[in-house]
Amino acid sequence: MPGMFDAPKLLFRAEVYRRRYSRRLFRLLLGVGAAAAAYWAVAYAARTGVPVDGWLLDIGRLVAVVLAGYLAVLFGLNLYRTLTRRNERIQVFDKGLTWRKNKSLAKFGWSAIDTFREGASGIYIGKRPLLAWGKHVIFLEDGNRYTFSHRQGDTRRFASAVRPYIARVTGARMGQTLREEEPVQIAKGLVLYPGGIEARKKEIPWSQLSVRVRNRRLQIRQREGDNVFKTVATFPISKVDNLGGFMELTAQVIENYQPERRKRSTQQRAVTPAESPSAAKLTTEMPRAEPKRATGTQKSATSKRSTGTQRRAAR
Repeated sequence: MPGMFDAPKLLFRAEVYRRRYSRRLFRLLLGVGAAAAAYWAVAYAARTGVPVDGWLLDIGRLVAVVLAGYLAVLFGLNLYRTLTRRNERIQVFDKGLTWRKNKSLAKFGWSAIDTFREGASGIYIGKRPLLAWGKHVIFLEDGNRYTFSHRQGDTRRFASAVRPYIARVTGARMGQTLREEEPVQIAKGLVLYPGGIEARKKEIPWSQLSVRVRNRRLQIRQREGDNVFKTVATFPISKVDNLGGFMELTAQVIENYQPERRKRSTQQRAVTPAESPSAAKLTTEMPRAEPKRATGTQKSATSKRSTGTQRRAAR
């Protein structure tokens, strides 16, 4: 069958090697020594009465001290990284991921991923991070967990590479759960039901729902009039499980319940550019029931079918 045995396509790669930091230690140590020697030379010149203006000698001493201090800090950081970092090699393919830590190698396909949480962020100048924090977390169905932070590479490129594939898998999984008339919890206070969603105890049917991401926050909005929506709840995307799958699923279901919004803005579809056949199938099979609070059996199903929010917190 054509394409069945095609070689995996490499989408992203990041490598971390401790020797990269250990090699810098010797050069930084030489730099600290050179700065200290420059300070000693300037101080010696001042003591021996070399015919140079005093303010030039003061500036020379200040520069030597600042440079030595800066290089000493870099030396300490690289020493810490040499002692604490592990050799890692992360590769993202169109068929899955490989994750090597020291001599341990893990390979898993997209269907093995239970939850993807996008927690890394930062302030960038072009493609370079000025300040970075947080980490992306992947939870597998077997309980293993993998994290990707700025220490390992470009977190934005990593998320862009894995997001569409994980979204298709998790979106289809959410749709299947809803077709079985069971709720899906993707964040604390945010639950999907066959007839709509409940956001911070506010029930919104699909026919009145709009969702979007602004400033790294997921906004849940409810229709108040013709093409007028009011934000009723917001959630940091770092606290939302499977954001891409949620956006893909809701985009398809909302389009079915609100056909007048078929030409919605591209920003509401930007999280996952490809449409999921499973999500499209859901829009034709999902009963148009109004959302209800989980009671009795539904409460049990909520805890059972949760995408991992409570289980992740326990870990």
